[in-house]
Amino acid sequence: MSQQEPTTPSSSSSSSQSSYTLAHIRGWADELQQYGLIDAGPHQSLLAVVSEAEQGGLGQAQQPLLTVLLFGPSGVGKSQLLNALAGDVIARSHYERPTTRVPTVYAHADVDIERLFEYGTELGEMAQQPTNIIRHMREPLRNIVIVDAPDIDSYQREHRERVLRLLPMMDIVLYVVTAQTYLNDLGWQTVLKERGRRAFAFIINKWDHEGKRSLDSGSEIDIDTHFRQLLRERAGYEDALIFRTSAEYWLHQRQNLTAQDESPPAGDQFPELEAWLSGALTTSHVAEIQRRRRRAMWGSVAEGVSQAVPVHLDDDTWREQTLAQLDGLRAAGWQQIQPAVRMSAAELAHLSPVGRWPSSPGPFGLVLRVGEAVRSGLVGLMRRGVPVQIGPMRSTIALAPDLDPSSHNNLALTTTDTTGLVTIADGTVADVSLALRAGHVPSLWLTERLRASVATLGPRLGNAMRVALAEAIEKPYSRARYIAGSAVLVLTELALVAVLGVAAWRLIEGYILRAYVDSAFATNLFLLLGLIVLLGLLGLSASFPRPETIVAKHLDKRLQQVWNAFVDELRASTNEFAQITKQLNDDGTSIKESINAELRAVAPRVGDDEGDAQSGVGQLFAE
Repeated sequence: MSQQEPTTPSSSSSSSQSSYTLAHIRGWADELQQYGLIDAGPHQSLLAVVSEAEQGGLGQAQQPLLTVLLFGPSGVGKSQLLNALAGDVIARSHYERPTTRVPTVYAHADVDIERLFEYGTELGEMAQQPTNIIRHMREPLRNIVIVDAPDIDSYQREHRERVLRLLPMMDIVLYVVTAQTYLNDLGWQTVLKERGRRAFAFIINKWDHEGKRSLDSGSEIDIDTHFRQLLRERAGYEDALIFRTSAEYWLHQRQNLTAQDESPPAGDQFPELEAWLSGALTTSHVAEIQRRRRRAMWGSVAEGVSQAVPVHLDDDTWREQTLAQLDGLRAAGWQQIQPAVRMSAAELAHLSPVGRWPSSPGPFGLVLRVGEAVRSGLVGLMRRGVPVQIGPMRSTIALAPDLDPSSHNNLALTTTDTTGLVTIADGTVADVSLALRAGHVPSLWLTERLRASVATLGPRLGNAMRVALAEAIEKPYSRARYIAGSAVLVLTELALVAVLGVAAWRLIEGYILRAYVDSAFATNLFLLLGLIVLLGLLGLSASFPRPETIVAKHLDKRLQQVWNAFVDELRASTNEFAQITKQLNDDGTSIKESINAELRAVAPRVGDDEGDAQSGVGQLFAE
C-alpha cells in the first residue's frame, strides 16, 4: 500500500471538541426528558444516534488505519475468505457453521491495540483478547484491520447485536453473499439502512461451487448481473463495486493443496480484491472514506438533534400569558378570602376564649367574671364538637369534654375542607395547562409542579387558621389598648366603690338615726350603679375590640400571607421553567453550531467528486 500521508480534516483539538459535543448532546437530551420537553421517541432516537457515533469513534481524531468488516449471512464463507486473504487457516469455518461465535480481528503486528479503542470500545476490547486477534507481518495490509464478524442472520440474538454494534466502527463493509443468499432479508435490511452512511463493497463468494449461472433455465440474466441490478434499483448503487471470489480455491492454492495445473474458476476476481485492499486504497483514499463515514454520522446526529428541539423554546409568549393567569388567580383569591374571614371570625370568636377582658377584685371585676362564667357555660354546651361554616372553607372546632374550655390550649381546630380557594387554584392550573397545550408547549414538568403546590394549599390554609386563632388568643390586644382598657377598669372600679361606699354610709346612718332610705334613693342607686357599669363596659369595648374583630384581623393577615406565598410559588415555578427552557434552547443552538462546524470540517471539497470517480471511492457509497 502506498504510504503517502493523508490529509486529515480532524485534528486532536477537533476530536476533543467532538467528544465534548457528543457528551453534551447526551446530557442535553436527558435534561429535555427530565423537564418533559421531549417525547420518548425522539429522545430514544437521539440517544441511539449519539451512542452509535460514540461507538464509531466519532469523538476521536481521524486515523489512517482502515477497518474492514466481513459481513453477511450464515454459510457464505466469510471466515474462509479471511483465511484466503491471510494464506492460512486463522478463522474457523465450515464445521463450526452456521455461526462464528467470536469475531476474529486480523491486524498487522505493529498495530497498537490502543489505536483500535479510538475506533470503538468494543473493537478495542475484542482485540485485547488473545484468542480474538491474529497478528501478521504482511506489509501490504499494514494499515488495514479486517474483522470476521458473526452471521447477521444468526439464531443467537447476541451475535446479531454484536454485528450491529461493530458496524459504526467500520470504514468499509464487505458484504459477502453467494448465489443462494444474495437476497437474504436481514442482510438487505442492513444495507438499505446503512447505504450512504458507510462504505460498502460486495463479494459473491463460492464462485467455484455455485458458478456463474442464470437465475433460471429461461433467463438470460446471470447472478452477478442481477445482483448489480438490485443494488442499483433498491439500494441506490449506480456502479456498485462487486468482486466474485472462490475463497476455497485460493486458500488451498496457498496451502499447496491445489494441483499445479488447476486454474481458478472462470470469472474469479480474488486477485483483484487483494489488489484493491492492498494497493488501490491509498492512505488518501482511506482518509476520504473515513471523512465520508464521519460526515454521515454527524448528519445522523444533526437530524436527531433537530427532531429533539421543541419548537416552543424560541417563543417566550407562553410565560407572559401564564404569569397573567396567575395574577388573576391572586386577585380572585383575595376576593374569596375577605368574605371567608368575615363569616368565620364571629363563629371562631364565639367558640373560643378570644379577647377576654382583664378583670379586677372589685365589684366591676365581679360583674365581668359572672359574664365570663355565663359565656363559658354556653361554650360548654358545645363540647362534643360543632361544625362551623366559614364561607367557602369548612372547619370543625372540637372541645374535649374533660378539659377546661376557657383554655385555648385545649382547643383543636381541624380544617376538613378548603374547597373555595383550592378549587379556584386548581381551576387556574387546569386553565394554564390547557393554554400551554394549545400553544404546543410541552409543559408536563411545569404543570406537575403547579399541581403539587395546589395539593399543599389546603393544609397550609388550615395551619394558617390555627396560627391566627392562637395569636388572637395569646395576644389579642396591643400594649396601648391594654393600658387604656386597664385605666377604664380602674376608674370604673373606683366609681363603683365610691357609689357603693356612699350608699353604705347612708344605710348605716339611717339605721343609727332610724331614718331609713326611701325607694327613690334605692332606685337612683341602682340606676347610678348600672350607669357606671354600662360606662365601664363601653369604655372596655372602646379599648378592647370585639373578639370577632380580633380573630378577623389575625385570620386576614395569615390567610393573605399564605395565599400570596402560594401564588408567588406558582410564579417562581413558571419563571424557573422559562429559564430552564431558555438555557436548553441556548444549549441546543450551541450544539447545532458545533455540529455544523464538524460537518464543515468533513464537507466535500472542490474536485472531490471527480477524484472519487477516479479512485473508486464513490462506488462504495450509495446516493
